Amino acid sequence: MNKLDSLTICQPGGVFPDPHLWIEPRSQLSIRFAVFEGLVRYGSDLSIQPSLAENWTVSDDAKEWVFTIRDQVKYHDGTVITAQDAAASIRNASREDVPGAYGTDALLYAYLGDADVNCIDESHLKITLSKPMADLPDLLAYIMIIPKDFIGKDPKTIPGTGPFKTAKISEKTYEFTHFTDYWGEQPPVEKLVFIDERDAQKRVQLFKEGKVDVVTYLRKADVGTLLDDPEAQLIHHEMPLSIPAFLNCFEGPFTDKRVRQAVNYGTDVDEIINKACDGDANRLNGPLSKFHFGVDPDYPSYPYNPEKARDLLKEAGYENGLTLTLFRPLIGPDESPVIAACLRKQWEKIGITLEEKIQPDREQYALDVRGKNIHDLCIFDSSPVSTYRVLLEKLNSDAAGPWWQGFKSTEFNALLKKAWETVDGPLRADLYRQALQIAAEDAAWLYLFSPNEWFVVRKTAAALISDLCRRVDGVVVFN
Repeated sequence: MNKLDSLTICQPGGVFPDPHLWIEPRSQLSIRFAVFEGLVRYGSDLSIQPSLAENWTVSDDAKEWVFTIRDQVKYHDGTVITAQDAAASIRNASREDVPGAYGTDALLYAYLGDADVNCIDESHLKITLSKPMADLPDLLAYIMIIPKDFIGKDPKTIPGTGPFKTAKISEKTYEFTHFTDYWGEQPPVEKLVFIDERDAQKRVQLFKEGKVDVVTYLRKADVGTLLDDPEAQLIHHEMPLSIPAFLNCFEGPFTDKRVRQAVNYGTDVDEIINKACDGDANRLNGPLSKFHFGVDPDYPSYPYNPEKARDLLKEAGYENGLTLTLFRPLIGPDESPVIAACLRKQWEKIGITLEEKIQPDREQYALDVRGKNIHDLCIFDSSPVSTYRVLLEKLNSDAAGPWWQGFKSTEFNALLKKAWETVDGPLRADLYRQALQIAAEDAAWLYLFSPNEWFVVRKTAAALISDLCRRVDGVVVFN
């Protein structure tokens, strides 16, 4: 197999934290997955695939799982992975005191804190849950397995099992070298470098200067100067990221389904996509993107119908209009200012005056949203690729999760409960489909769009590595 001596990827954001801290930004996961692996992994289509566990079984009630550890997989220090390492890693990642960015502190503790995680023998791990969790692999895909004796050590010194081992880490540059004893398919690169550059145009300029081979996470407006570049192969990428507005269903106008439906009918999403994304986005037809497990991509989105919106507001007792307060960040999603400006003008036509409260600190914004301090509504980006997690954490009133904003539906909750108990994949997908349609019909959120993005790959490397840039969630992977 032909190989590249080196490959340099320029991306916005990078960090190399403890492998058991919960992270979801794709740029950080790209770095993490180069070095570390979990029992399972997401495939390019986001289906669950074997990784360090070659197979597993699950009981009919979705409470008892047994994983068979792949034989003779080596860490970067030459030692062999055991079920004891896997058990220790899962327990450590599920501690109550594990921090996380953007309000995800102790995220795994909420799911696995009371799980019984034990080894049957050197090659078999048993996880016994207190409640059914048919989607457990969604969580395990992000729990990296490391040697039990390295738990709590400096992350730069921890050996992983991935295709690359750590060579040198500085403030904005992360260098890795090919691990020759990697158990899986050998990567087509000897040396891998990630460069952190948050400014999109600076990333593009580094490509033009020949200093990087791949640039990730560009928007349509960023790639214009590369269209005629003979060195550039552009890859258009549809994302599973959802950008809705959460609606305050605890109190105020949005406790009435008619008002929630009215703002969905009164929002011209196509205009927002054109102005905020240069037309390069997909409309949402519910809480999740078309790539999420259980989503029916053919289910209709809310059509723009201001007349129907006005009628619904009148039925709800707001024939003389109402004033709403929108809470929003400056970034994350970066389109927030444009979305807010569009909503303000569009909603004037249906009798709604929109005021704004802005939180410039993105970390604090996430904490405010988690604390249910969103005024009447807030713009948010929903990034988990797990249908299970999004619906449990954000929409299920029985769980009353960290991002839940008061939406209630007994039928919706019942479908989710049944889904979590259903180990048959197609049956579980159908249950999620039914639940998602209820959330759409009841207008639990204001459904906006899923933005698209672009990657650029140097043509001299494209034949070998362009497939690395095609995973649905945008994570660049070599395994």
